[in-house]
Amino acid sequence: MRPIRWLHISDFHLHEKQSSKQDAVLDAMLHDIKQRGDGDVIFDFVLVTGDLAFSGKESEYELVEPFFTKLSSTIGLSCNRIFCVPGNHDVDRSRQKMSFAGARCELRSQTDIYSFLANVEEREMLLTRQANFRKFQERFFSDQTRNRTQDDLGYVSVIDVNEIRIAIIGLNSAWLAEGGQSDDRQLLIGEEQVRNAVKIVNTVNPHVIIGMVHHPFDYLRDFDRWPASRSLEEICHYFHFGHLHFPDASSIESYSGRCLTLAAGALFESREAYNGYTTVTLDVLRAKADVTFIHFDPNKGVFSNESKKSYPHEVDAAVSCTISDLGSAIERYCPVGVANFTHYLAALLLGNMSEVPMLVDNVVAFRTTNLLQEQSEDEFAAVTKDFLGVGNVIKLLHNRESLDEILNAHGHPITVYGAKLKEVCETYHELRAELEARETNARKLAGTGPRVPFQHTLALLDELRSAEDWSALREQAERSCDLKNTVVAAEAKRMLALCLARSTEQGEHQRAARIYQELIVSAEGQADDWASLATLQIDDEDSAQAEETIRNAITTFPVYVDRFIEIGRKILEATGDVEFREWLSAQKKDGRKI
Repeated sequence: MRPIRWLHISDFHLHEKQSSKQDAVLDAMLHDIKQRGDGDVIFDFVLVTGDLAFSGKESEYELVEPFFTKLSSTIGLSCNRIFCVPGNHDVDRSRQKMSFAGARCELRSQTDIYSFLANVEEREMLLTRQANFRKFQERFFSDQTRNRTQDDLGYVSVIDVNEIRIAIIGLNSAWLAEGGQSDDRQLLIGEEQVRNAVKIVNTVNPHVIIGMVHHPFDYLRDFDRWPASRSLEEICHYFHFGHLHFPDASSIESYSGRCLTLAAGALFESREAYNGYTTVTLDVLRAKADVTFIHFDPNKGVFSNESKKSYPHEVDAAVSCTISDLGSAIERYCPVGVANFTHYLAALLLGNMSEVPMLVDNVVAFRTTNLLQEQSEDEFAAVTKDFLGVGNVIKLLHNRESLDEILNAHGHPITVYGAKLKEVCETYHELRAELEARETNARKLAGTGPRVPFQHTLALLDELRSAEDWSALREQAERSCDLKNTVVAAEAKRMLALCLARSTEQGEHQRAARIYQELIVSAEGQADDWASLATLQIDDEDSAQAEETIRNAITTFPVYVDRFIEIGRKILEATGDVEFREWLSAQKKDGRKI
């Protein structure tokens, strides 16, 4: 699955008096795009965030049309893959001056906006100021499918690229624009325009959602700014705008995900300006987007300067499969090499588990997947990234294809990763035991587990812990500690120790410590048990015992050295023990002092 690429241009202000200067810059951009072309696909679509014309005159759009035709030919893409929204320069300010002045004065709330836009006669009268832009849009993009919002201001278009469905939201922020400083904090999008667009998007189930508008949110009135920005930043993966004539990018996190906002530079401000355009390359397999700003050098007359930055991309899962289903599918797809830890691999791909083995200075350590980006690009890290990328494909396609079909088409990195893990296990023998332990945990998480009877008891313990029902958890754990099944009994003891450690009574803390000590010497002992024991000892101000626990833990579970060192730092904060500090520093694989 190749990356998806799109072009973002804005603010080229075409008009007759500047045609020769504009042609010099625009032709230079087209030449630069052609030179940068990689293979048959240069761009999959184009976003144009307003100010196509200089003053919204019909004659100016007669200049826009040949430019778009040249652009389409240069990138080998149909004109119907060019999506536009109007800017303040796409407004003919000589028309409907009184209607404009009245609307500016009277629209003071969302109720006012709704009532005004619901009145077709008044709305159309004001929108005659954008009539030439709208005529050009309908004529030049006559075959483009646009699902218009109810107020006829915005639209949503849906395209498919590489099995990825993309929804493009085009909004009109210029319907109350005049231009210049008078627009600052005086513009309106209208909550209804945004809500209608979001409703349309929700009916098409897209994988990627891209919003675009001409003005940044700061230009909206306060009562409109927050509803518009909140709604769009929550639903969009990318949000493009223009107007500022200065390129920028910023990542905004909301409770529903992450939105990357992208401001375009002006494609033509003047022949002497540092004009620019933007490209975005989205690699859904690696869950990242590369944003490149390309700038015009007025001295050389070419686009030659660029800046590039990568951002994470949040992959949304329309329908998710279970760990058990995916683990079985992986076993069918590549039974040799990964048979002993198919559920662990499935849990990683679905995001239910997040720690993978990494090679750090020739030592294997388990680190969270987000640290992979900080790893040097050695062979093992590259193979791991490719493997994790299959999870993004599964999240995107599972609602449209079966798991077997997806793996047959995209699962080769799983086979490569399995072979690499097998190779690494032959050098680092402790890795195999740790992978098998994680397979056991993944099967518990999956709710499957022919290897683990009494699954209902484990599920109940986990449910009570998640609900923080400490009283019921303690009661259930006490009943289950003596079960013959050693796996379930060990988990019950962990839950009991967790409840006891939360108590304010010293005697119960001591009982919790004894339980952890029993666990760490048993066959079912885990690294978590050592960490919990040391943390409990620190809380009880027993630094000497905590120090001994950490020393033994690092010796027993060297792959978790970084985690235990973090706990060791807490001991140092209490004791300042120089000898222990030097010992911890010696355990650090990167050689840095603690």
